[in-house]
Amino acid sequence: MKLSIWKYVKVNGKWRYCKPATTPNNKIKPHVMLVAGQEEKHPEGNYYILDSGQWIKAGPNPADATALAKRRMLMREGVKMGIIEAPIKQTKTDLNELIDGYLTEISATKKKKTYQAYKVALGYFQQSLAARARTLPLTRDDMISFKVYLRDEEELDDRTVSNKWTDVCTFLNAYGLKPELKKGDTPTYVEEEPEIYTEEEIERFFAACTPEEDLLFAFFRQTACREQEVIFMTNRSLDFQNCVVTIKQNDEHGWTPKAYRGRSIPVSRDLGSGRSQCLIVPGSSQSSYRSYRTQTPQIPPSGFRV
Repeated sequence: MKLSIWKYVKVNGKWRYCKPATTPNNKIKPHVMLVAGQEEKHPEGNYYILDSGQWIKAGPNPADATALAKRRMLMREGVKMGIIEAPIKQTKTDLNELIDGYLTEISATKKKKTYQAYKVALGYFQQSLAARARTLPLTRDDMISFKVYLRDEEELDDRTVSNKWTDVCTFLNAYGLKPELKKGDTPTYVEEEPEIYTEEEIERFFAACTPEEDLLFAFFRQTACREQEVIFMTNRSLDFQNCVVTIKQNDEHGWTPKAYRGRSIPVSRDLGSGRSQCLIVPGSSQSSYRSYRTQTPQIPPSGFRV
């Protein structure tokens, strides 16, 4: 895992880990934190180093945090080169404590959906072990029982079982806790081809749409945007003159594109002629899809859900 510097501060009445703001030459701005993409002054709290899933307190001085981070980076390099011995690995024996620490790290460093996925998977894993009164060290039988628990007790499909298994193995690998497995232990599933609608079905679908729905789904069809890309789209994303839609970071809502990479998408003259402006709530930089998706979907006569 990467090594990074954070500060534990109070935001809107709640304590949370935030990344410090930096200068152009990558030096920490003392007590200035990034909150939802904006710089905020936070003199309270302590700096921490996040190293391989472990939070290490560095104190209230940013210079001390920087120095500690450098020492730990040098120690890593020394271990790689064989100059110094590797430090003793995590000695905690409370699995629940390890899971809580791991989820705290994921919450601080990953997107909300990623955190929720790990939280659900590790919750299932805890339930599976508790049902058999099991704890550390883990065995191959624990993993097999977990797979069976997902299938029989939670009644998950094969693909979901595989996803939850992968999430738990990622956690176990991070702490060196994954037991030795045999070939065939890892859950498998059949990769099915996605359903493709015919042109006739698509015409029936759009015929059943209201004007607002027609615009929304035409936009999705032409741009192939992800749902959250449209949710967090702003008027800065729409270039009517050149008929280009740009996926970019939304600092107001603290959202970043997948893999932290934006992109530009050409669209037809009809979609880019200003008609797409209807996607943005008047007087706001917010996408209308954010509110639209919360409405109760209607079933048109054609049988398609819109």
